[in-house]
Amino acid sequence: MLLGATAIGGIWLGFSESGLGALARLAAAASGGRLTLEQPSGRLLGPLAFARVIWSEPGTEVVIERLQIDWSPAALLEKRLSIAELAAARVAIEIASSDEASAPPASLRLPLAVDVNKIAISRVEYNKLFSAGDLQAAYASDGTGHRLTGVRGQVGEIAPRVLGFAMGLYIAGNAIGGMLGRLVVGVIVDFVSWRAALGTLGGLALVAAFVFWRSVPPSRHFRPTPLRPATVLEGFRLHLRDAALPWLFLEGFLLLGSFVTLFNYISYRLLAAPYHLSQAIVGSVSAVYLAGIYSSTSVGALADRLGRRRVPVSYTHLTLPTISAV
Repeated sequence: MLLGATAIGGIWLGFSESGLGALARLAAAASGGRLTLEQPSGRLLGPLAFARVIWSEPGTEVVIERLQIDWSPAALLEKRLSIAELAAARVAIEIASSDEASAPPASLRLPLAVDVNKIAISRVEYNKLFSAGDLQAAYASDGTGHRLTGVRGQVGEIAPRVLGFAMGLYIAGNAIGGMLGRLVVGVIVDFVSWRAALGTLGGLALVAAFVFWRSVPPSRHFRPTPLRPATVLEGFRLHLRDAALPWLFLEGFLLLGSFVTLFNYISYRLLAAPYHLSQAIVGSVSAVYLAGIYSSTSVGALADRLGRRRVPVSYTHLTLPTISAV
C-alpha cells in the first residue's frame, strides 16, 4: 500500500502540471522566500516553463521572464544533466554596488556533468547599465572544466561585427555638421546678416532632424529607464573604476579640446591682420573636415577587423607628428 501510494505520488509530481506546481511551491518555501516561481506549466520530466522566476536576497535580485527548459531526466542515471534547450525572454540582474571587491568562489566544481545544447535569451540586463539582445550559446562541463561555445548576441541596436564602423559613421556625421555649420554660415554672412545665416543653419538642422526621425528604423532592444541621480552616479562609478576607460576619456578630452581650440584660433587669425580674409574663405578652411569624415568610417571598419586596441594606438602615433608640425 505504501509503495503504491509513493509510486502514484511520484507519477503525479513528475508527469502532471499540478505536480510541477506543488514542487514549485515546495522549492519556494525551502528557499526561505528568496525564490519565487510564477505560473509553472508543463511537467517536471519536461518540457517545463515558468512565466517568471525571481531570486531575491539583500543586495542581489535576479529576474527571469518566460523561462523554458527542455531536458532529459534519463541522463541523471549517468550522473549528467542534459538540457536540449534553455530559453528565456528576459534576464535582469540587479547587484548593489560596493567599494569592496567581491570574494571569488572557493570552487567552481559541479556535482555532476552538465550539457546545455542551446541557450537562447532574448534580452539580458545588468543593473540598468548594460543590456544585450538575442544572446545564444552552448555550455558543457565535466564538473571541473567549463566551456561556453558559440556565443553570439547583439549589444544595443548594432551588431558587434560592425560596431566600430557604426561609431565611425556617427563621428563622421558630427564632422559633416561641423563642416557645414562653419562653411554655410561663413559663405552666407558675407552677403546677409549673421542672424539670417544662423536662421538658415537652424532651418537646415530642423530639416535634417525631420529626415532622420522619419528614416531611422524603430528600436528593437532599447528599453527606457527613469533618469535618477543614483543611476547616473552608479554609471560614473562603474566607468571610473575600470582601469582603461579613464585614459580613453582623457584622450578624447585632449584630442577634441585641441581640435576645437585650433580651428577657433585659426578663424580669428585669418580674419585679422595681416590676412584680412573674408568670412567665406575662412569658413572654407573647414573643408579639411572631409579627411576626418573619411578616416572616421575607415578607422572604425579597421577596428572591427584588426581589433580596437591596436588601431587607436597606431593612429595616435601617426597623429602626433602632424600636431607637432602645426
